Amino acid sequence: MTQVSRREEAVMEMLIRCGLPPASGASGRLRRITSTHLSAQALAPNRARILITSSTADAESLSACEVFQLMLQAYLQVECAVVHGSRQMVSWKPWAYYMVVLLVRGLFRDPGFERILAAAFSAHGRRLELVTVLADSHFDFPNLDMVGPSASVSPTLKDEKAEREGERSASMDSPRSRLLAEAKRELLNVLALPFSPLASEGLQQKQVAEVAHRMHRYEDPAKAASLDEVDDRNVVADFRDSLEANLSEAVHVCSEDDAQENDMQKDDVSLRSDYVSI
Repeated sequence: MTQVSRREEAVMEMLIRCGLPPASGASGRLRRITSTHLSAQALAPNRARILITSSTADAESLSACEVFQLMLQAYLQVECAVVHGSRQMVSWKPWAYYMVVLLVRGLFRDPGFERILAAAFSAHGRRLELVTVLADSHFDFPNLDMVGPSASVSPTLKDEKAEREGERSASMDSPRSRLLAEAKRELLNVLALPFSPLASEGLQQKQVAEVAHRMHRYEDPAKAASLDEVDDRNVVADFRDSLEANLSEAVHVCSEDDAQENDMQKDDVSLRSDYVSI
């Protein structure tokens, strides 16, 4: 599932190719979409303070994220964004303070969500405060403890079972696996508040208000705005310092390479002169 704007562009393109004009109410907006050709970078959030994510493999969960994002943003008057991938998480994390995770069935079996979660816990930036929302009554709470081999394994399958267990334990010992396990435990330790994607708008607004009360930083919008501005300046300064450090390191490496190349040229010239004299 891509962003809403790209889906709208795809719908408009299909309508045009099929020779079906869009409905009168939506035609103006869709024409503006196709005429402006807004890029993904232009549509990206400026400095989202609240990042929302869930299973990227499920269209319903991402639609629930988008509904939740619009309602939470309207309630808090704070910019929110739905994270579709790990690159977005890395790019937006330095400006954010909260990460809202909508718990849906199969969430912890989604590789896309695992990549987002790993980026949230390892990428550069402040540590995000976690807020969990139960958006699916069928969400299966996983058992994160290691399960040992069963005692009833038959002798003929014992070696294969031991080999599989050894491979699994080796993969679980990798730094990324340990990071993901710790991140999932931290998620499950947060009490999840309910959100019903198929409920009435009135009930959804009440549920979103309950979730918003968890975000104490934005209880006073004016104070939060001033604090955010100060933090933004610090983030920009950190980016500038990091860029200057990388540039100076690159210049140093280039100068060393040039010096080595000059030495090699001098050695080559001296060898040629010795050869000519011989």
